[in-house]
Amino acid sequence: MTEPLIPTLGRPGRLRPLALLALLALLPPRPAAADTLRLADAAPLANVTVRAITATAVRYDAPGAPGTERPLAQVKSIQFSQPPVVAKPGGLILADGSRLSGVLAAWLPELIFRSSLAGGRLDLPREEVAAIYYSLPQLQRSPTKPAAFPTALDLYGGGVTGRLLWADAESAGIRGADGLKRFAAPALAAILFAPLPTAAPRLRLRNGDVLNATPTCLGDSLKVKVGRTMVTVPLAAIAEIQFEQEK
Repeated sequence: MTEPLIPTLGRPGRLRPLALLALLALLPPRPAAADTLRLADAAPLANVTVRAITATAVRYDAPGAPGTERPLAQVKSIQFSQPPVVAKPGGLILADGSRLSGVLAAWLPELIFRSSLAGGRLDLPREEVAAIYYSLPQLQRSPTKPAAFPTALDLYGGGVTGRLLWADAESAGIRGADGLKRFAAPALAAILFAPLPTAAPRLRLRNGDVLNATPTCLGDSLKVKVGRTMVTVPLAAIAEIQFEQEK
């Protein structure tokens, strides 16, 4: 199943789709941009407008040279000049290092997530989730490095390790050595299920999401697997693509 890229806005726990990025894919061709291609065997190409990426080539307009093509094998990365899009403050970090913004709907046998990426329900196996974050900046600043999991981290660096009983957009409950501890979502930084992965992202989107799966290039869009779902991402939604991982 392939889902379009549609961010969501609204109160936690309520999905109100806003097809902003999906609509971008339906607009006329991009005006002249200032994209940059980093090449494997030459200096970067700046101030170009990328029009399409296929399995074999990148097609772009350069000043005075529209419709130029370069073999994809020669391109290490593409940085798009498109402006950022505001994303939800909460989301998931997956075991492969991918980061998805959105709203956690339920913590069941499979995690049910209302994703900005998929524009709706995205079911993820628990073992593929490294963390649920409620405040990414607080999680990134937290000095706490748990030795056991799952661990709930509050906004002040404190943590409770135990059995997670529930988690959603409103609150989370974890039973630790001192009994049940209930956290309201505004007091949580994150719930960690494993050490946070450090893999460099292959795909960075305009809303800040990062994906580490290898994309399939389809011309004016990419297809990438997130959990068990194949997601189609238009070029209009992308900030940067890495075709060759940094050494």
